[in-house]
Amino acid sequence: MTRSRIDVVATTVTNTVTNTVTTAVAATVAALVAAGAPIACTVDYQLDRPVERLPLVAQRPLDILFVVDNSGSMADEQQTMLRSVFDPRCPIDDVRAVPQRFNRPSPEVFAELTGVCGIAQLMAAMGGNFHIGVVTTDVGICDERFSPGQDPDGLHEPTTMRGCLQGQGIISNSDDVQAAFQAAILGVGTYGSSIERGLDAMEVFLDPGSRRAPGCENDLDGFLRPDGRLMVVVVADEDDCSHRDGALGFPNELEGEPETCGNFPELFTNVAVSPRNCVERANELVPIAAYRDVLRGLVDAGRTTDVMVSVMGGLRDNGAGLEPGGCAPLPDGGIDGGCLAVQGIGQTCDVDDNCCSADGAFRYVEFARSVNDDSLLGSICADNFRDPLLPLFFLDRLGGENVFE
Repeated sequence: MTRSRIDVVATTVTNTVTNTVTTAVAATVAALVAAGAPIACTVDYQLDRPVERLPLVAQRPLDILFVVDNSGSMADEQQTMLRSVFDPRCPIDDVRAVPQRFNRPSPEVFAELTGVCGIAQLMAAMGGNFHIGVVTTDVGICDERFSPGQDPDGLHEPTTMRGCLQGQGIISNSDDVQAAFQAAILGVGTYGSSIERGLDAMEVFLDPGSRRAPGCENDLDGFLRPDGRLMVVVVADEDDCSHRDGALGFPNELEGEPETCGNFPELFTNVAVSPRNCVERANELVPIAAYRDVLRGLVDAGRTTDVMVSVMGGLRDNGAGLEPGGCAPLPDGGIDGGCLAVQGIGQTCDVDDNCCSADGAFRYVEFARSVNDDSLLGSICADNFRDPLLPLFFLDRLGGENVFE
């Protein structure tokens, strides 16, 4: 594999052009020389010409698809995601009206903003033109596959999932991003399937011919822009279990699914579709290359110019960087990589043991690196998901010609 080159962006490159004369001046000098007139002058013009190498978020429209785990263990992580996209501490409280001081800020001012602002606010400051869409890892018609214990009062109204943008749909610079993104996360919820199929969910949404939940037939319209970049950001505390509705023999938890929303707890308790199958029958999951080809097809068809993938999943620091593995958050904001990773195989973890809150994101990381070797990775056990995405503001190229190689 040829590693993709990363060029670090210079804020301003100044070209100085010396000894530059206009055509008129040159003609006058030539005429004087021809007439034998003595020439005793020096022409020395200097032109300072800033050549701006824009960061990725400002080069072209950026269409960000968040694929968010909506299973019962994700409540805290979804709140972290909210803060990472729109942080109330940020002095930019409305992306539609960026204060002058923060509009195309100096490197020093931008450095101040990175500590207190969310990704949407930082993109607005840099003049980025963005779309944000949120789908879930649940590809059922609705998020009705939950344990009755999650909704003891029976108040949850099932929300459409398959191929559906949550909240208002597409969120852009012209929206109240804070309110719109909060509504989208509220739609994500934590009542989804324990068979978490993030790559299937991505494919279903991006494929205009896919089967979608009623009312979501047009959710893809206008999201992708032919002159823009697509960024897929997966946020999940368990690994991918995508199987394209049992295409390779994996038990299809959607078999017999009602075409309408409702409360169907018996679907949750079907032992034939236990989450432990995601580990024990991993050979029946769809290979990662198939989902890489989905994104390659978008570029080949001219529906987007380039693709990036980011993963906020079960990753821990091995001393040389992040690697897939079980993790848990530490009180000081750090990441515990020495916990017991048992969720994905259906085992129990005694309360006295050090249990992981996230399982290793092995398939998700493999997918990200198969698309772009410079993919942006972060741990879902960290106290923010903003920092792993900050390279978007410091790079002018990510992957480039070597994407998909």
